[in-house]
Amino acid sequence: MARATNSDTENERRLEILAAAAEIFAERGIANTTVRDIGSKVGILSGSLYYHFRSKDDMVLELLDRHLRIFIADHEAAIANKDPLDALRAAIRQIGYQAAEYPTIVRILRNNASYFRTIPALASVEKLRQSNRLLLISLVKRCIETGEIRDDVNPDMVVRAMFDGAMGTTRWFPPQGRRKPDAVANQIVALFLDGLCTGRRK
Repeated sequence: MARATNSDTENERRLEILAAAAEIFAERGIANTTVRDIGSKVGILSGSLYYHFRSKDDMVLELLDRHLRIFIADHEAAIANKDPLDALRAAIRQIGYQAAEYPTIVRILRNNASYFRTIPALASVEKLRQSNRLLLISLVKRCIETGEIRDDVNPDMVVRAMFDGAMGTTRWFPPQGRRKPDAVANQIVALFLDGLCTGRRK
């Protein structure tokens, strides 16, 4: 059996720190979390965390950047080669699935929007967040143009409500395993989209 290298051990420690940080960020919010809080959770002095990360915001960046890029890639794959309404359904379903599959990450994204907007070091996280929202807005607009969604709705407000509702399921979603992410995602689609549809398709 190969012996673990220092690099392997350090990487495992970084992942342990990130997992602990994610739990606290989701529970308390990023602004209300200190490096000392994270250190206490993993059982090391807060000063020792700076060996692995330069700052709390570096932890946030490493934790969220990768997940956001995966989320966006999943959305783009889900809507590829679909007409606007089917693409919108697929995108909403993907948000619901992500909320069920990655509740801790989604809670962080949903509950810390103002933090992302005001911290320059997290500008890339905010840019990725907004690109996801703009993607859905463009789909809603296309559905309005094709007559498949009512034209008396504001696309930006519709998407904000969809995001907030779908991501908010992490507050009441039962313990993982009792319901499948696909089932939750399908319910989200029915709840947020069916009432907007005109029943017309081009």
